Amino acid sequence: MQVGYQAINPANIEVQTNLLNQDNVDRVAHLAGVEHVEAARQVHFQVKGPGIELWDSINVTSKDFKSNQINRVEVLEGTWPPQDHQIVLADHKLEDIQAGLGDWIVLRDPMGDTFSLQVVGIVKDQSLGSNSLNGGFFNTPISSYVTENTMEWLQIDLPELYNVLFIVISDDPTLASNRTAVADVVRKDLENNGITVTNLSSRSPLHHPNKEIVDTISGVLILLGFLIVFLSAFLITNTLQSLLNQQIQQIGIMKTVGAKSKQVTQIYMALIFIFGIAAFAIAYPLSNIAANQLDQFLASTINSTYSGAHFEPAVLIIELVLALLVPQVAAYFPIKQGVRISVQEALSGIHCPTSCLIATCFWSITNKLIECLFLSFRQSPRSSFWSWIFKTIPTFI
Repeated sequence: MQVGYQAINPANIEVQTNLLNQDNVDRVAHLAGVEHVEAARQVHFQVKGPGIELWDSINVTSKDFKSNQINRVEVLEGTWPPQDHQIVLADHKLEDIQAGLGDWIVLRDPMGDTFSLQVVGIVKDQSLGSNSLNGGFFNTPISSYVTENTMEWLQIDLPELYNVLFIVISDDPTLASNRTAVADVVRKDLENNGITVTNLSSRSPLHHPNKEIVDTISGVLILLGFLIVFLSAFLITNTLQSLLNQQIQQIGIMKTVGAKSKQVTQIYMALIFIFGIAAFAIAYPLSNIAANQLDQFLASTINSTYSGAHFEPAVLIIELVLALLVPQVAAYFPIKQGVRISVQEALSGIHCPTSCLIATCFWSITNKLIECLFLSFRQSPRSSFWSWIFKTIPTFI
């Protein structure tokens, strides 16, 4: 996303004004800190596609497309730039008017006059939503592009004048302080020359208009990934406990022939390691396919470019570590507990854990003490207290 957005040479500063001429544009171009300036004329119409009864909003932009260097568009279909009495549409919200390449659409101005134009191209404009006027990309109306002569044919007053400036600064545009300083100079110069600035916004060339949406989606996916790994560790632990309970006799046989607990543990850890490699071999290519499909979907949905499938060493390392390390950690403790069983317990099929052995010993000692007390009372009913004590202790011992 970041690379694709930088490739269009996005405007660092966008200024919305009342009408200004080429002299005003040239003066801004010579201000300190300004590297390049381009001007455009933007007007609003209503639009209706073929076979559609409802009217929708559309932004119509006119500029010198042949020498365009800022906010370059990507041609998806048809021709670029448009000729006179032709129109090119951005691919954003095309389904709202159900218009495609070669279709005729109808524009209606505020006076109610209508104009028919043929769609000769479809483009992707990643700068949509970069200013704060329309509430972001998803609230931006349909965008279109025409020539200055077409603007005159659409009965726009003074079509040779502009009302939008796109500025690229000479200093590092990723620093907000640099953008703010140049923006203040531009605003002051325009206002000193009688130009009203209605809106001014700045943006880093590394900051796509929909970056916040992608960051949110990435955060949710990362959280789900951690949750899946955490639940997978529990699944591995429970599965191994069940497996070891089924293989108690096999463990006993191995110990009978001389295997130690450490050796039995190594056998099961090696088994888990093999399963981890097999899981990685299956999951890695499938995850790449799923990630590429998700990238393509997001690129078409949030107005970014899909750069194609590419190899990421960091992703490979992370998946490999998770596939080999997490199962080993999750399996170690149930395996360690399971192989501590004695040969007698394993061969008999009766396995009592440590807590069970402690409870059994406690109740055995208690029962023995009670039996000794009853025996002492029966043997010395008329004895003194001290004689009963001296007889009871040896009997218990």
